Amino acid sequence: MQHPKLPSPSTRPSCGSWLPRVLFLTGWLVALAGVATVANAADTRAVRADDFLNSLGANSAVSRRGERLTNTISAARFLGLRWFRVGYESGIPVTDLLKLHEETGVRFSYGLMSGGTNLSRLLEGARQLAAAGALIALEGNNEPNNWGVTYEGVRGGRTNSWVPVAKLQRDLYRAVKSVAVLKDYPVWSLSENGAQTDNVGLQFLTIPAGAGTLMPDGTCYADYANCHNYLTHPSWPGLHDNQTWIAADPGPACRLDGLHGNYGRTWRRRFPGYSESDLQALPRVTTETGVTIGGSFTEQVQALLYLSTYLDQFKRGWKHTAIYLLRDRTDESGNQTFGFYKPDYTPRLAATYLHNLTTILADTPSAKPPGSLDYSIPNPPTTVHDLLLQKRDGQFEWVIWNERFTGGSDEVTVKLAKPATSVTIFDPTAGTSPARRLTDVAAITLTLSNHPVIIEMSSQAPQRADMTRLIHLAGTTHDEMERLRLLRELEARTDLDATLRADLTKLLPVVDDWADGKSRVVVDHSRAAENGYLCRFFTGRVRAAGDGPVYPPDVSPGSPLRPIWAFYRGRMLIW
Repeated sequence: MQHPKLPSPSTRPSCGSWLPRVLFLTGWLVALAGVATVANAADTRAVRADDFLNSLGANSAVSRRGERLTNTISAARFLGLRWFRVGYESGIPVTDLLKLHEETGVRFSYGLMSGGTNLSRLLEGARQLAAAGALIALEGNNEPNNWGVTYEGVRGGRTNSWVPVAKLQRDLYRAVKSVAVLKDYPVWSLSENGAQTDNVGLQFLTIPAGAGTLMPDGTCYADYANCHNYLTHPSWPGLHDNQTWIAADPGPACRLDGLHGNYGRTWRRRFPGYSESDLQALPRVTTETGVTIGGSFTEQVQALLYLSTYLDQFKRGWKHTAIYLLRDRTDESGNQTFGFYKPDYTPRLAATYLHNLTTILADTPSAKPPGSLDYSIPNPPTTVHDLLLQKRDGQFEWVIWNERFTGGSDEVTVKLAKPATSVTIFDPTAGTSPARRLTDVAAITLTLSNHPVIIEMSSQAPQRADMTRLIHLAGTTHDEMERLRLLRELEARTDLDATLRADLTKLLPVVDDWADGKSRVVVDHSRAAENGYLCRFFTGRVRAAGDGPVYPPDVSPGSPLRPIWAFYRGRMLIW
């Protein structure tokens, strides 16, 4: 199936001028975040569901450090991730990244990673990714406080001077912006710049005039701030309500290793950086966050935290968020149980919950500006948050979540200024099927505890919206039996128009043969090639256009089932 086309890199702000240019872009999102949830959010502007999905990422070695490319492809598809944080560390072949992109549509931030200094190698890999449309950004060093660098023959980072680290980041920025095919891609800063031992100005994207830093005023380091705001910290141990909301706070209210401690006032030496108001609008990404399983952090709690992490980060203005890790590391100590997957690729609950969320919210890009919805949540608890999304088809996906991770629940009533003709409520911790259906409602009472619910609503053609979801799921699944099940569910509906039902009648036998035909063949069960069970269904029937009757039987030109029909016809033609 064709992958969703992702947006090209946005035009970068000129060096030193990011703040006024992004204030309009990010200010609306900050305003939307506001406090936990505003009591009366009249006529709230939605955000594209596809934009939220584009923010979802993870750290992975893809095909190295015990990871296997085939498993990484399967995991990316199942989770619905849109990007991976990678680099040339561990020798990941760029060809493997390109294969992963081709198979799943995921893109990459590409960085120097731990201790890397080879700018030529970084740029060459980035060029190849950019040529394939597989690049998101370039990233500086990973945690020089832990790994250090040796640049131009001088050791830096850790407890040494950070001047070599700063020079490397400066030169990375200059190098990227001097390459025609890369200059419009953003550069993400290095991580843990709050650990600098001397004031080299890495707490700024561009050093402002009069900053009094060791590097000159006007030095350009990055277009985006980069943080590793993990969900626990020695200074704030244990499980808390609003844990991930607090971790995503861009200001001093963050109790963890967040934006303020790296770009507001550095956590090691307290060097001053941006003001609290500037931090709210600072372009930012998270390239590592997560939590290990143990004690009060059970596998279920981890799964709940990862869902709210992605939601909180996007709600509070983080452009991209990468969970650490896709799969547990087996070649180092201290990094076990972070992953969505165990070392043998058994999915944890976090994988299942995220799969459910991305399946429910599945969307493709749209150039149409999102609409707005007039709603309110009277007297919301401080642990309840919401995010209004809209899909390309116009449906609103209103995500509401509670962060009572230590226990308890709240009954919340959400109110609509105008009744919704059709409302479907989903719970991603329970599955992808609707949990409740309502019609002609202006108020919905929810019992919220420690996870999100999604309220899907549309005032036009509510039944068609449900059909669209079934057809989309049938077209994007990689499981033949699941596709058959979904199309049979569509067939069982009583509200199909005559044209759609006729198209489905033509298509269903073909899908059935492909998914379950082997069980009906008496001989030669072992092969799906010449004389095998699949060929028995279409050998001699499939011809090029104009050479005879079309098989599979053609569906109507504008049919929503036509992409699935084309998928099967293409498979048969190239068999």
